[in-house]
Amino acid sequence: MRRSPDTLVRGRFFRRIGKVGRSRTDSLFDRSRAGWHVRAGSAAGVPLGRGIGIVLFVVCLALALAGCRWPGSRFPVSQSLAASRRLSQQGLKAMEQGQWDRAQELLAEAVATCSEDPDARRQYAEVLWHRGRREEALAEMAEALRLAGDDAELGARLAEMEHQSGQSERAERTIRKALDISPTSARAWAVRGRILRDRGRLSEALAAYHRALALAPNDRQIALQIAAIYLEQGRPERALAAAEGAMATSPPGEEPAEALVLRARACVALGRYGEAIESYSAASLRQQPSAELLYQLAEAQALAGRTHQAARSAQEALALDPGHGPSRQLLERLRLAQSHAPAVSR
Repeated sequence: MRRSPDTLVRGRFFRRIGKVGRSRTDSLFDRSRAGWHVRAGSAAGVPLGRGIGIVLFVVCLALALAGCRWPGSRFPVSQSLAASRRLSQQGLKAMEQGQWDRAQELLAEAVATCSEDPDARRQYAEVLWHRGRREEALAEMAEALRLAGDDAELGARLAEMEHQSGQSERAERTIRKALDISPTSARAWAVRGRILRDRGRLSEALAAYHRALALAPNDRQIALQIAAIYLEQGRPERALAAAEGAMATSPPGEEPAEALVLRARACVALGRYGEAIESYSAASLRQQPSAELLYQLAEAQALAGRTHQAARSAQEALALDPGHGPSRQLLERLRLAQSHAPAVSR
């Protein structure tokens, strides 16, 4: 009968442990005959060497039978860790299906089953975070990071959560540690950029985002953040280039609305109103347009002298949100301009 590879590996392990145990205990037993005996705590005078060898053998045998795995070994994981991973997988499936109560229950059980499993704690933290239990989520994520050790991605996620919880200084310390662990983590650089931008340190944020983009050149969100910062700095040419770089990551006609809006804003700042109108119009087709998007389109149309189109877009914005003040103010300006200039261009 053929034995499985796992059986063969385990067999070789037991034979090796047995040989080591016998050789060491025999060698030490020989020395014990020369007088190496336990002088304290052993009424029977058991040889010290033999006792150590027996203890080592018994410990190794117990670990092997329990199914524990030493780091880097090929032996099975412990039963508790295997059970924790099964529960975690079920929890992830429940999350994907939107069953958040069930996911929380399963992942809490996974953590209780094997409290040393960083993956279970990480996933449990994400469920708690989704459900608004932020303090508990932060504690679980911090413990996951402690258990995982040098894990820059976990550090980046913890920093992100701390920042979103209003703990920006702590988040900055956490992300610095993550970057010390892995200076080539694009995600860690991007999180650092976000923290710095929200703290008003735009130049440092821009440098961090550029580091992230160099490590992940096809990451659209990083390019969009760069474009937004350039707009905040009053540098529309660079903003336009960054927005178009983000658009280039999608097939023609499938560019994301956010990239189109940033491009349109850059075009308005450059006085290229026709291109801005095209980009705003395309963005309104990519998603359900908001009152703000329709207002921005109306502003671009008004700047281009298309007052009738601008009035129509502003009215559509007010239909979506009757309390949208900028659209109402734009309509008043258009009416006032029309009353002073009857011949309005189309």
